[in-house]
Parts: sequence; structure tokens; C-alpha cells
Amino acid sequence: MLNEEEKKIVARWGDGLTAPLTLRLVVSDDPRSRVLGDYAEALSTAAPGVTFRRERFDDDRPPALGVGRNLLFHSAPRGTELAPFLEAAMPRSGAPVPLAPPLQKIADALRTLAHLTLFVADRCPFCPRATAHLLPLSGASRFIRLAVVDAALFDDMATGMAIRSLPTLVLGDTFRWTERFPLEEILATIDRQDPAALGPATLEALLADGNASLVADMMITCGTLFPAFIELLAHDRWPVRLGAMVALETVTLRRPHLAARVVAPLVARFAGAADPVRGDILHVIGETAGRESLRWLSTLQATELHPEVAEAAAEAAAKIAARND
Repeated sequence: MLNEEEKKIVARWGDGLTAPLTLRLVVSDDPRSRVLGDYAEALSTAAPGVTFRRERFDDDRPPALGVGRNLLFHSAPRGTELAPFLEAAMPRSGAPVPLAPPLQKIADALRTLAHLTLFVADRCPFCPRATAHLLPLSGASRFIRLAVVDAALFDDMATGMAIRSLPTLVLGDTFRWTERFPLEEILATIDRQDPAALGPATLEALLADGNASLVADMMITCGTLFPAFIELLAHDRWPVRLGAMVALETVTLRRPHLAARVVAPLVARFAGAADPVRGDILHVIGETAGRESLRWLSTLQATELHPEVAEAAAEAAAKIAARND
């Protein structure tokens, strides 16, 4: 996975580590997980102070090498992209390169989640400069996520986003920059986004990465429950529903009237949901609804044929009654 010259570069970089370094290897059902796993092993062999903590997506999302929580490399960095990856993993100064103070001020004020995707190639002469230029964004704000994608190895991602030249930076599914990457303009564009427009896949990935509190903070700041978030509360997969419920708990504690807005759309989804999903919907309604939901819950207890769902309806009604006594 590394040629002899690249091994020497990694070894020299590893000799400069002042403490053991742990990076993330995020795998999935995608067969390219093996490629990234082999690369991680080769890098650890060349730099014995580096280990990779293995994590797993329970689906076929593209695998990645992770640096912290905000930076992913969907790549096995080689060639011109090796140096920026090593610098991101452990900068020579021991700390991430900061943004200039005026730019950091903009980043500190962000309250909108941004997914930035930079498409590169390991033989592209312009790509390493773009990577190094954009890397500070991943450490500037907890609201910024940066993914660096090898457009050859992950050609499906490049095709799906209609990437025609390298390097190209994409913000969400709409905004993109090529050749020039003005950080002030990128941060300003992030700030103008509407977080309520975030899609289910984006929120699902965020929750799966342990960022339920961030999702809750965004909804509280905006004063609304994102439509895609409500979809996740009624998702067929239990881990997805759990992540959404954890975020909703925070909203319920801090803004109970905002959390209560989830009740009507969940009731509308109830009849068409599978029994396990209906049980979780009733749990959420029990934690968030007011007395106006008691009549619906009473009717449900009397007509529901599935005993566990009827029991969940009774428990929800009891919680609402106790909270409103």
C-alpha cells in the first residue's frame, strides 16, 4: 500500500511523534473497507507509534480514515496527498493550524451544520495545496465536517456529485468551488445555509457519530424541529431511532414546548408504522405530549390488538397524566 519512498516519509514523520497517536478506521459493508484496512496496517508498520481504532457502519456507507470527529479521509493517501494527510493526523507543531483571527471569529459564530467534501487525486498537482488550505476548517468549529475523497478510489461518490475537475469542494449538495477556495466566502456561505433543510441521511450520519447534542443545539437555536429529524424518529432501524430520541431528550429538557411539536407528525405516522416503531413513537409521545393526547391514547388502548403496543400506550398516558397533575 506504500512504496519505499512513501514508507520513508511516514517513518520520518513517525519519528517526530512525541506520544502514541490513535486514528480511526471506519469500515462498513463497502468492499473498499479492506483497502483502507490494509493501508492503515501499512502506515502503522512504517510508524509504530500510530494505531487505528476500528469502528463500523452497519451499512454500506463509504469507509474512511478519521482524524478526530470532524475530519474524514475517504482515501488511502499516497503520492501528493500523503503529506497533507500526515500533517492533518499530527501537525509538526503538535496542534492544528489555526484560522486567521477574523476567519475564526466567523467560525465561532456558526450555528449551522456544514458538510464539506473535497475531491482530490493522489497524482493531482494542485490537490495537496487545496487540502492543506482547507484542513483548518475541520478544527475551527464543531459545526464543520470535512471529508477528503479520493475521486479515483471512490469514483461513485465523484460521479454522484458530477465532479468534472480536481480539486473540487462541495458544500452540501448545492455549492461548489474549484481551483480557488476563499475561506471567508466558504464560511459566509455556510452561515447563510438553512439548517432545517438538512436531509435525513446527513442527520442520520451525524447522530451515528455521537453528535446528538449538536443536533439538539441546532434545533433549539433555530426554534424548530427539522422535518428530516422527525423522519428519523419513525425510522425502521432501531439505532437510528435511538440516536434521534437521545437528541430529542435534550430538546425536551431545555425547550419542552419545542419538543411537543413532534407529537402531531408522529401521530400521523403511527398507523403505517411497524409495531416496534409504534412502541417507540408512543414512548416519545409519553415524554413530550400534553393532556390533549390522552383521548387518542385512551382510544388506542381500547382498540389496539398488539398487547405490547397497547401497554406502551397506557404507559405514555400515565406519564402525561403524572406530568400534568
